[in-house]
Amino acid sequence: MREEVRGSERVPLWGMAALIGSDGSMVGEVANISRTGIALSVGCNRNSSTKLRRTWLCRVVSSEFPNTLEFLAKVVRKNVSSQGYGLGCTITAINDKDLAMLEAFRTRRLSSAH
Repeated sequence: MREEVRGSERVPLWGMAALIGSDGSMVGEVANISRTGIALSVGCNRNSSTKLRRTWLCRVVSSEFPNTLEFLAKVVRKNVSSQGYGLGCTITAINDKDLAMLEAFRTRRLSSAH
């Protein structure tokens, strides 16, 4: 069993995310999100020359958000499977508008779960 490393509770999120870097990008499905991190599933079509463990611009599109959520994220964990990669990312920088949007979503989701 994996140790929980995030400082805030994970919330399931259905949506797509793009990790955009200077030498390429990846698109994947969001598994969950917290105030401090995001987990993604990325397919195998990733450019093999791209270095994963660095900081990316992350754009999340979901019907749960009124606008695209955007922040900087650093990949801190990678799991390889036959379907691709499971990536765990830490949110390293987020502006106040996007943080408020993320917090409103988390509050709605957590209050409906209890």
